[in-house]
Amino acid sequence: MKKIIVSFILILSLVIFNKTIISQVIIFSISKLIDRNISIKNIDIDYSKKQIILNSVEVESTNKIYYKNIFEVDKIKIDYNFKSIFTDLIIFDQLILYNSKIFLDIDINNDVISNDNFDEVKKLDTNYKPKIYPSKKKDINFLILKVKTNNTQGFIKT
Repeated sequence: MKKIIVSFILILSLVIFNKTIISQVIIFSISKLIDRNISIKNIDIDYSKKQIILNSVEVESTNKIYYKNIFEVDKIKIDYNFKSIFTDLIIFDQLILYNSKIFLDIDINNDVISNDNFDEVKKLDTNYKPKIYPSKKKDINFLILKVKTNNTQGFIKT
């Protein structure tokens, strides 16, 4: 009897809080994927429309020279293929970015670019050693069939 009650409570909590759990998994996965801190105000998941909407997304700059973030977007709308979620190739039918902003900081000393917030200048150094990632047990790839941007802006600060 105890096992049945515990199982029922566990299943009920998963049904009630599934969007919260999935939202946290999405935030953690994206942050780990891009190797930067990310903040998302809220995530709306609509299973019937096969849509995920990320609202107020900010990707933090690891090397803050002038701008706090390297990327901001008011809304990201993702139409996904449900069957592909359980395969090695996750298919997004459509990805739409609304009011996105890209921030590029470039630090110039003596007419030479010495630093930037995308960490690309570090790769030009002769002593640069790229990050070595551990081998994966399972490789998951993403295929985006259609990408749209609405009102995208770029900001460059030197």
